[in-house]
Amino acid sequence: MTDDAHTIAAIKGRGNKVFEVNVPKETIDRPKLKPEEKLCLITYVDVGGCQGLTLWDSGSNTSAISPGFSNVAKLDVQRLKEPVPLYLGTVGSRSVINFGTMVDVSLPHVSGKQYFDITNLDRYDVLIGTPFMLKHGVILDFESQCVRIGNTISPSKGKARAVSLTDDDIPSLREQWYEEYADMMRGVPEQMPPWREVNHENNLVDDDKRYHYHTPARCPHSLRDELRKKTQRYLRAGWWEACTVEQAAPLLCVPK
Repeated sequence: MTDDAHTIAAIKGRGNKVFEVNVPKETIDRPKLKPEEKLCLITYVDVGGCQGLTLWDSGSNTSAISPGFSNVAKLDVQRLKEPVPLYLGTVGSRSVINFGTMVDVSLPHVSGKQYFDITNLDRYDVLIGTPFMLKHGVILDFESQCVRIGNTISPSKGKARAVSLTDDDIPSLREQWYEEYADMMRGVPEQMPPWREVNHENNLVDDDKRYHYHTPARCPHSLRDELRKKTQRYLRAGWWEACTVEQAAPLLCVPK
């Protein structure tokens, strides 16, 4: 039974069962949360020798690794004898788990290989669920935004700064970011890069082609000092090697 201010809304539930609810015609706004009020506990965990961005999820009864991370970490992935359905938090949302892996996890009080499902994860490399946390005594400290395992505390990477900042905070923030991202902020190390799964190479179209330049290449005077420093650095790092060759192409210096 309804009146002019209410109406009947049909909401589909589990098993496609329809529930009728009495809904006022007047609408409401969904509450907006501050960033610090919706933070998840996220840390980096060494899984299979690689650092994976890990979500600690007390609402999951399984632990999982993304296919992309399993490929990068070169994990030994195996097919399950029987596929396992994966139910998500809403009715009708489900997937199927076909693969799993046993892998070493570098955490305090965790020994031996641990089992992980291989599933599509959004934003994260690894998800650790309730069974793993119960087994190893993991405590999720939302107030301090950290994960506690025994006496070890891992601060969450999802922690936001809730205080207001001023110009006086800039030097300390700059130093903090400089240290946190030192591998990117301190320039390229003067050494040969490690071999990757895919390595860059320049292939000649014709190996027998010979190039002959009658006029020697000249570097503009304004760029000679920069070229000399660059040449010394590249030779010192081993990126270039001084040698005598049958032919060479001129080097074009373009200021940026």
